[in-house]
Amino acid sequence: MADDPSMPPATPPPGAPALSGKKVRCPYCRQTFSDNGGYRCPACSRTMRFPLRLRMQPADIEKQRLARMARERYNERQALRRKAVRSLGISRRSWMIMGLAALVLLGIALPFRYAERQTALSPAPSKEVRVVKSLWALRTALEAFREDCGRYPSAAEGLQALAMPPGVPGWEGPYIDMLRPDSWHKPFCYHVTNDTISLCSAGPDGIEGTPDDIPAPRPDYTVLARRKADRAGKPPAKPSEFSVRLQEHE
Repeated sequence: MADDPSMPPATPPPGAPALSGKKVRCPYCRQTFSDNGGYRCPACSRTMRFPLRLRMQPADIEKQRLARMARERYNERQALRRKAVRSLGISRRSWMIMGLAALVLLGIALPFRYAERQTALSPAPSKEVRVVKSLWALRTALEAFREDCGRYPSAAEGLQALAMPPGVPGWEGPYIDMLRPDSWHKPFCYHVTNDTISLCSAGPDGIEGTPDDIPAPRPDYTVLARRKADRAGKPPAKPSEFSVRLQEHE
């Protein structure tokens, strides 16, 4: 419906371009007229409506252009990726299977990696703990030597008789792989008197008879009982019974 010609020229809408000094064609009646400072056609008295592109500011137009270019680049990358996947002959299902397999392998490897890391971060045993374990092994080896030879190594033979044959009848060693010093690089103190032995470490100060000496613990009677049973070819005796029999000779 045409507007009233007696009405004043319409006020330009916000953001509309300035048309001063330009020729304008009415989109309704197709009449061309010069800009008269308004947006109303003098022939049909209708108000002109400009497209959104003409009403936008240059900055907004530039933003739209950049966004359109970004979408085009993204679509090109996706097209190239799909083309590469098709050229390999790998279907979508195959990709899913390979992804699940990778997740399974990762789930298997992570616990082992965590255990290795925890082992690396765990503190090393103290020197005292290592010495006690060495004394425990030596004390058990001395009992095995006594079981085979009928006596403990003499003071002259020393603990070396547990690793090297001393020429004693019945010796069936070696009872230890190698005779090593304690954690402070001192030899273990071994004494034997009337079938009674004394085994200890001189401790951090390296002087025997001081309060920091570390005595040997009791032997592992379970290992001795298993060893005796293996040699006899019959089931091992109960550790308690065997330990009682060994204690009678101490």
